[in-house]
Amino acid sequence: MAEATNKVDLRPSIEHFYSFPFVLVTCADEVGKGNIIAIGASAPCSANPPTIGIAVALRRYSHGLIAARGEFGVNIPRAGDLEGADLTGCVSGRDGDKFEATGFTAIAGQAISVPMIAECPVNLECKLVHTAKLGSHDWFIGEVVAARADAAAVTSEGRVDPTRFDGVFSWWGEYCAPGERLGKWGFAAPR
Repeated sequence: MAEATNKVDLRPSIEHFYSFPFVLVTCADEVGKGNIIAIGASAPCSANPPTIGIAVALRRYSHGLIAARGEFGVNIPRAGDLEGADLTGCVSGRDGDKFEATGFTAIAGQAISVPMIAECPVNLECKLVHTAKLGSHDWFIGEVVAARADAAAVTSEGRVDPTRFDGVFSWWGEYCAPGERLGKWGFAAPR
């Protein structure tokens, strides 16, 4: 085996993992008041059934809301809405209304009783199907039961095209823009 001469040793940490899409997760309290939490760690978990995982710290107000109600919304913001999106991670919903504070517009979900965010080009409605207790955060896994997107963000094949809106990635304390499209899966397969 070759020697790794151009590598440096790092402390073991998830901070070395590639960036996650930055999302705004919506949830609601027992009387239906909506809340928004900024989530820097989210990922698709399964294609069939379609599931998405989000990491929520145990100490967060939204953690209890999601666990109690069993549903949440995943809203993908634009870079142009980053100031409001960032604010949702800086203040607690215990202390006020984040929709009001950010100016985001709450719209009704189609299949869940949690509001979605009108300004976000992609809205995915999730029913909680599993909670993995992992330490400082729980990984909430939700089945996507309804999905909507701005017409301008959708291809003629009915898929969201991330190059049609200015999405955001989360990279351990920083926001980053997605790069250019480099190719489709399987582009190197023998023909």
